[in-house]
Amino acid sequence: MRTLKTQIMLALLLLTVLFASAVIFAMVTVERQRQDDWLSRLGGELQVLQQHLGMQAMNYKENAPRDYPTYYRDTRLYYQDLLHARQRLGTILKAFAEQHLPPQLQSHHGSADFSLSSDSAKLAEQLLKNWTTFDNTLQEKLGDPNEPRLEWASEWILAQHQVLSDKVHEFLESLEHDLEGRADTALFLGRLMLLSGIALMLGLLGWFYAKVLRPLGLAVRGFRLVANGDFSHRVPVRDNNEIGWLVSTLNLATGRLDALLTLLTALQRSTDVDGALHAVANNLSGLVPLEWVGILLLGPDGRMRLERAYRGTDPDKVPQQTFALEGTLLQECLRSNVPVHIADVGATAQLDAHYRFLDVLKALGGRDAVFMPVLGNEPRVGVLVLASGTPNAYGPEQLDLLNNLSTLFSATFGRTLELAENSRLAAIGQFTSGIVHEIRTPLATIGMALQHFAGLGDLSENSRRRALLALEESQRLGRILEDILMYAKPLALQRESVDLGELLRTLPDPAIRNDPRLHLDQGVLAGLPPLQADRDRLTQVLLNLLSNALEANGEDPRGVHVSGIVSPEGEQLTLTVENGGALLSEEQLTRLFEPFYTTKSGGTGLGLPIVKRIVQAHGGAIAISSDTARGTRVAVTLPLDQEQPRRPAAS
Repeated sequence: MRTLKTQIMLALLLLTVLFASAVIFAMVTVERQRQDDWLSRLGGELQVLQQHLGMQAMNYKENAPRDYPTYYRDTRLYYQDLLHARQRLGTILKAFAEQHLPPQLQSHHGSADFSLSSDSAKLAEQLLKNWTTFDNTLQEKLGDPNEPRLEWASEWILAQHQVLSDKVHEFLESLEHDLEGRADTALFLGRLMLLSGIALMLGLLGWFYAKVLRPLGLAVRGFRLVANGDFSHRVPVRDNNEIGWLVSTLNLATGRLDALLTLLTALQRSTDVDGALHAVANNLSGLVPLEWVGILLLGPDGRMRLERAYRGTDPDKVPQQTFALEGTLLQECLRSNVPVHIADVGATAQLDAHYRFLDVLKALGGRDAVFMPVLGNEPRVGVLVLASGTPNAYGPEQLDLLNNLSTLFSATFGRTLELAENSRLAAIGQFTSGIVHEIRTPLATIGMALQHFAGLGDLSENSRRRALLALEESQRLGRILEDILMYAKPLALQRESVDLGELLRTLPDPAIRNDPRLHLDQGVLAGLPPLQADRDRLTQVLLNLLSNALEANGEDPRGVHVSGIVSPEGEQLTLTVENGGALLSEEQLTRLFEPFYTTKSGGTGLGLPIVKRIVQAHGGAIAISSDTARGTRVAVTLPLDQEQPRRPAAS
């Protein structure tokens, strides 16, 4: 019943039934009218015969024969007419009483049986009884058929004529009333059928307009709007039928086109990896199943780093980790430059010990995943990962769509990576041009001081001050140049086993190492497992963080506390540095890692950005918080033993 085809077939069947009923009703009505006309004629003939019987009797009575020749003539004429009238009247009355026409009374097209109302039927039966009594007495009056007593018969007829006439008249009035009632009923039914037919036709026309013509018009208008580029247009789905299915298909197609257009626009507007990934998370779910999306980027050390991730439309705060590229599906994706579908993440992760990222993806809830290559200019390459928590979520239709979008994603994210890198280089260029004058002045001072002291044997107090000034300026320039180079150039890590506790105890800066405000939790630090890290880079991170913490703490009695903890899974180590002193504002916390942002009068604003780069290069993450309970807290999270191969899980 939901399909439009079925509804139209039912409507046509209803029209057919209505038409057939109208034709049958017309045929029955015509046939009934013919029968009623014939009954009306028989009633008229009955009345004429009854009147003729009386008139003949009256004529015979007034002109009775006076001799035998006249008598025999009347016998031959009047008697034969009387017999015919008696027989015809009896036949008609019997037919009305039995409601059945004998053959001699049927018309050539009439029906033998007919029906009268109960009143007319009773009158017909009573009239037949009266006629039978009358006719029997009349027969007795006539006597011998060879010499009938016509005078006696005429006297009997005249004596009973009025009574018989009244009975016939009463019956004929009832019969006429029956026939008029039938005609009125037929007329009423005809009008009712006509009105019903008109109402049904109007209803069908209204239904056809509401269910067919109007939805088709809306669908055509929708197709035109979509053809003109309005992909956001949706046609209301009013019915669950073929037109509704057509409109739903149109809405699905326009929805996908709109989502794709929105995705393309958002990707084109994104200027960093997070913005591009956010655009994918927000818009791609309208095209394919998507519950988790992340991007892995190739680091300077040749390892893939999980840079960003989104669960639904919200950022997924997963710890940044690095993964070996050699022998993995990530490498296959980058080499083939085509998407790689992992239908069963958990089962595939058991196939090879190198598939460590699949274990992480499974732990994040991924059951079905697609790796999509991101190929920018080397080394800015990566893999975009789409995942669903539903097994076998990506069917042939979704995979075809992702294959078609692969080139778009690769080019967009590659361009985004290049923009991010170019922005970093542009920032360095701006900074460099901004400090040209500041560098030039110290260099000039150093030059003049060196030139002045070159020919002197003994230094005066003034010369000593100049020497010290030149030394300070040269040292500051050295720090600035070192920070610039550190932030600008790619990091190449030389990993080795590093004991974090031992590294803290042997820091190269004795001023920091021996500061009484610094408190190392020796028991905890001694129990920490070794890290696979670049010792020099990690030392640089610790010196920067501890120097900042001691400077920020000042004379606060809480001092600086350093501790560490290993995650319950044993995969990560978190080093915390807490210090007292003034708290950081929300604005400061959000801008600490921005290049060249500093709260120090003589700072370069590159210390913490460099620290963040080193930590991220190790596959870790850094976070800073500030509250009255613990002061300012820096947490550095680093992965443990990433280079050690894993054993395959038991099957």
